[in-house]
Parts: sequence; C-alpha cells; structure tokens
Amino acid sequence: MALAAVKRVVRAADGASDAEAFAFQRGAMRALMASEDVREGMTAFAERRAPRWTGR
Repeated sequence: MALAAVKRVVRAADGASDAEAFAFQRGAMRALMASEDVREGMTAFAERRAPRWTGR
C-alpha cells in the first residue's frame, strides 16, 4: 500500500510544479496516515511486538 502510494506520487510529480507535486503528496500522506495499518504499526512499535498488517 505504501509503496504503491509512493509510486503514484512520483508519477504525479513528473512534470508538475513543486506546488502541485507537494499538494498531491500531502493528499497521499493524509490517506496513508488514516489507514488501519498505520495505527497498527504505531501500536505494535509502542508495544514492542511485530505488527499484524491487514492491508487496510
């Protein structure tokens, strides 16, 4: 999921102005940070355990 988002940002940034590229990046980051996997990753890190990824 995160790698796909990075690829979308890189493709969208190609030929775009800096402002457009950063705006697209901010939108992608908002979507990623709202995902269940981000919450699971942070919780697992705090609890010192391996994360259980769901892809959501």
